[in-house]
Amino acid sequence: MSLLYLIKFTIEYKGIPQKQFIKTWAVEADVALKAKEKGKILQIWKVSGKKISVLFVLVTSAAKLELQGHQCSISP
Repeated sequence: MSLLYLIKFTIEYKGIPQKQFIKTWAVEADVALKAKEKGKILQIWKVSGKKISVLFVLVTSAAKLELQGHQCSISP
């Protein structure tokens, strides 16, 4: 059995230069799009004009969702 989750992220990058922010953001976007290609993320949206991203994921358990979240995390 698979579980469908709606995940809402508020993106914050405090204390880093804009150039580093753009670089980090580009890497995170690439990771998310690759996860979508592999079917780990069903759909992903960036809320226009806000620091919010929303995605739907399909996983077999909440524990697997947490593990995938840690594997996709990128820290500046």
